[in-house]
Amino acid sequence: MHFYVFPVVMEAIRDEFAISLTAVTATILVWGLCGAVTSPAMGAVIERWGSRRVLVMGTVLQAVSFVVVALAQSIEQVYVGFGLAALSLCANTYIAVSDAVCVLFERERGKAMGLAMLGLGVGGLVVPNVTLRLLGLGWHTVYWIYAAVALVMVPVIWWGMQAVDPAGASSNSADATDATDATKATGAAGKKADPQSAAPLLGNMGLLRTRSFWGLALGDGLTGLIFSFFTVHFVAFSTESGIEAATAALVFGLFLFLAAPGTVVIGIMADRYSVRSLTLLCYGLPVLLVPALFGLPNLLLLGLFALVPGFLAGGRAAIFPLAIGYSYGAGNVARVFGWLNVAFLVGMAIGPMLSGILHDRSGNYQSSFWAAWIVGGFSVVLVALIRPEPGWRTSAES
Repeated sequence: MHFYVFPVVMEAIRDEFAISLTAVTATILVWGLCGAVTSPAMGAVIERWGSRRVLVMGTVLQAVSFVVVALAQSIEQVYVGFGLAALSLCANTYIAVSDAVCVLFERERGKAMGLAMLGLGVGGLVVPNVTLRLLGLGWHTVYWIYAAVALVMVPVIWWGMQAVDPAGASSNSADATDATDATKATGAAGKKADPQSAAPLLGNMGLLRTRSFWGLALGDGLTGLIFSFFTVHFVAFSTESGIEAATAALVFGLFLFLAAPGTVVIGIMADRYSVRSLTLLCYGLPVLLVPALFGLPNLLLLGLFALVPGFLAGGRAAIFPLAIGYSYGAGNVARVFGWLNVAFLVGMAIGPMLSGILHDRSGNYQSSFWAAWIVGGFSVVLVALIRPEPGWRTSAES
């Protein structure tokens, strides 16, 4: 909700505090850097405590962060609220959900991941449009309302996870999955492969020596930089080009909503086709469509950009944890994701602010579009480096 609300209220915050675009987008810088610092530790906490407890604690913290922003009387206080929001992000979104799915689903894991991430797209459609209508009450009130929504979610999460995530399920199920995989990996002599035979490679230092880690970390980090720019500035660059604010918010909601079918479709495809090929599709095709934005204010071109990259942004949400499982095995997703998420959040942190700097200097978004196109090309090349890492997996890709 924080990331979906902010692009709509950004100009209102900027006007109240009389600050530059660079200063207001620094909010996302604070958010991303705080998340990056927290993410590795949160991955370890999820691995130890299980996703259910961490999801609940993270959602309570999310409500607190909304309250801090609602009470803010300066941009620095908004920064504090978004710093707390980053901690909640690491606890109650991608890492915890991905861990729960990878641990609990052995068959049709891709479909399960796509359905689990469905809320990202649905929220993308609902939240910006609802926020636009609530904005007449003042942006402070908007954040009070979302604080209440977050608190309502707490018992829902606790009840909904109860049947599938008892204490210790994460680590126990991971061990069971590794044991099952090891049983399948039987040699010609009929001897079971030992999943711990490469134990010295399985620590954090060993992770840093793998090719897939740097491919996923740097490639996804650059993608995060681009995605955060497009998300935070979508309404701004659309209206600046001459598109009406209501239409821009509607297309922005469509851009975010299309992540919903994207997660499901790509997730289902991952059960049938190569995870590596689908990963390259989700990262590569959106880059090819960035030039459509040079044609603004053509509404059809903006719609095309909302349609395909929006759809594949959802696909990326489903395929990225599956790509981690492809490279490192399902039992290691939470820990590896915690480290990889550092690069993504750093990219998310600096993307909007870099675009704000470019805009303040040039007076338009054209230079940002060029930068996104070039950086996106590098991200695809890096992501193409992924492979099943020796010593981390005990079975072939399903």
